[in-house]
Amino acid sequence: MDDDSSGSESFIRNIAKTVLIAALVAFILRIFVLQTVRVEGRSMEPALRSGEIIFVNKLVYHFKAPSQGDIIIFYPPIKSLNRYPYIKRVIGVEGQVVSIKANSDHSEAIFIDGRELEEPYLKKTPHSFVINKWKLGKGEVFVLGDNRNNSSDSRWWGPINEKSIIGKASLVWWPLCRFRFLRGEEEINGD
Repeated sequence: MDDDSSGSESFIRNIAKTVLIAALVAFILRIFVLQTVRVEGRSMEPALRSGEIIFVNKLVYHFKAPSQGDIIIFYPPIKSLNRYPYIKRVIGVEGQVVSIKANSDHSEAIFIDGRELEEPYLKKTPHSFVINKWKLGKGEVFVLGDNRNNSSDSRWWGPINEKSIIGKASLVWWPLCRFRFLRGEEEINGD
């Protein structure tokens, strides 16, 4: 009998160790590597829709700086906005000059270092509400929503510091019918 009871105690102890290790690994992944975020609002349509759940790669920017076209998750620079993270696209990076100008039809044109930015991911022509110019300093990025007419972004509060970035949006995993990888600027489908 002693052999049977010590065998079951060993079995239970092994299961408990396995569950504890799995929980620890999940915790470490959640804190340092991956996070899930639910998209709230319409500011990133059509690339991201309200209600979609995305995986955020929290590790990537420890090894490289954000790139133009990346979709990032970050804490807004103005505390009164709200405490929830924002989701926007990186338009300009450290050292670049971002200019916003109005065309004759009042549509918005974005210029990076004097060259007009092509934005195939935009489905609606944004109207120009802000005309300004920003020189991005060390560790700064300029972010805009893809649905510019319904977006609070760097046009209103200026560049953000890379330290406020949580991570890069990597894939949409819910709902499953819209599962897809997000690849940055080339992610223009939105369907």
